[in-house]
Amino acid sequence: MPDQHTAEDGITISRRRIFAPGSRCATCRQRLPGVAFILREPADSPEPRGLWRVCVDCRDAVRMELRRAALSTPARLRIAIALVASEHETTPLLPFWENLDDRGLERLLIAVVWIAFAVHAFAFILVVAVIASQPH
Repeated sequence: MPDQHTAEDGITISRRRIFAPGSRCATCRQRLPGVAFILREPADSPEPRGLWRVCVDCRDAVRMELRRAALSTPARLRIAIALVASEHETTPLLPFWENLDDRGLERLLIAVVWIAFAVHAFAFILVVAVIASQPH
């Protein structure tokens, strides 16, 4: 997928394919579905210049905030991102398996199956040993 760059008052919005599993949107914390939009501050913004990886919905919300606000400050992207992030409902800490990427979740499931197999095999051997120790 080609990168698409659009500049709005020096703010660069580029579309990128995400290769890091488990990447999340900077504002809503949702998992990114393989494609993200990178928002970069203009060159005249104060240091350190910001870079945010956001989903499609948050990109649209940030663009709407940029158009709606009549700010001319170089930090207006930071302000728009902060407004969008504050509008999203804060989510509590996610359960352990929600923070796992696909490979980690697969490893967890394989470990659970092996543990279940080992417990049942140990119980079977224990029952056979008890039966074998009984006098006939």
